[in-house]
Amino acid sequence: MNERSESAHLAHAAARTAQRPSFLAQVFARYLAIEEIDEGALAELLGCSASDYRRLALCRMPATDLAFAERIKQIAAFSGASADVLAQVIRRVHAVESLKAAASNTGATLLAAREREELDDGSE
Repeated sequence: MNERSESAHLAHAAARTAQRPSFLAQVFARYLAIEEIDEGALAELLGCSASDYRRLALCRMPATDLAFAERIKQIAAFSGASADVLAQVIRRVHAVESLKAAASNTGATLLAAREREELDDGSE
């Protein structure tokens, strides 16, 4: 397989795994949307080539447990990426998603309270 063909296969595989939460490709897709940047900019931020970025995207998402830091170092070493930046990207995506979920839950709670208040007042 030549380099161009391998790159095309990696790009295709990374695009497919972007729909699966167990792969870094999905975290990267969300990060790109949050920061409004492209894959090239993220690869540069991570300190790896476009080809290595695609390989990195195909890695499984590390569990956020006590072994998280060690697993990040292993993944970064495999792809030539910065372990610190990779961890920051993952944490940023998780933080934004947590804030969105909290805001969504707060909105539903406020709506339910408002509806309850209207019922108590007898107005609709």
